[in-house]
Amino acid sequence: MAIAKAAGAKKAWQRLIGKTGYMGISLHSRNHQGEGLEAMVDWANQQGFKRFRIGLSDTLNRFNYAQERGIPLQQAFAISTLAGDKWLEQNLPILDNLSMPYDVVRWSHWLTDHAQEVEENRRIFNSALETDPEFRQSIMEDVHAFSLRKNGHPETDTAKINTSIKYLIEELAVYSVILKELPATTIYPGKQLNCFAYLRDNKPSHLPSAISNTGFIRLAIHGTQADERHSSFSAQPIAANQKQPLVSALK
Repeated sequence: MAIAKAAGAKKAWQRLIGKTGYMGISLHSRNHQGEGLEAMVDWANQQGFKRFRIGLSDTLNRFNYAQERGIPLQQAFAISTLAGDKWLEQNLPILDNLSMPYDVVRWSHWLTDHAQEVEENRRIFNSALETDPEFRQSIMEDVHAFSLRKNGHPETDTAKINTSIKYLIEELAVYSVILKELPATTIYPGKQLNCFAYLRDNKPSHLPSAISNTGFIRLAIHGTQADERHSSFSAQPIAANQKQPLVSALK
């Protein structure tokens, strides 16, 4: 049986627990399905959250799909949407074990219903790449860390570096809307991205403040027997009546 534990001193992370929790889902993470997800749900149930939000970052993956498969972003968007549908089909029964009211919001909701604010945030973060050396350094550290995890070496291909930068800038732009609309403590089974840590640690006044004003708790998952097959999603279409909405009702 898998168990989730918060990293760091108990007094430190307990101070970050608020009324609302947020769990961002990485589609292909083994800890975000099966035993790992069950362990995080169990941990969340013990922390006294009054409300919980699940953020499914499915269509954020379109940047990587397009780069890796040599396909247009529009096609990659459709593939990542289907992958999100499949994830929800497999994992909603686990989420239903949350003991507090929760909802599920998919990435495309923010891109469509909050398009103007997301684009403005994107513009601000892109500008900071040129004017804020520390912010740019944090982004590049994340780019190279991703390549090290995936390929075993820092990235040198310019096109792949630019794809990773676009991914991170959109992640920051959208999270700045997510945490502004519903301030929450983010829980995640991994290290916080350097660019997010830069915002939370430095609270730069020239960048959107929603991320800076919220906490992050890293969870460690112990005892999983995850099967690698569960970390791959088929791009096969699913039945129309199984397609999942962008925003679920609060359960």
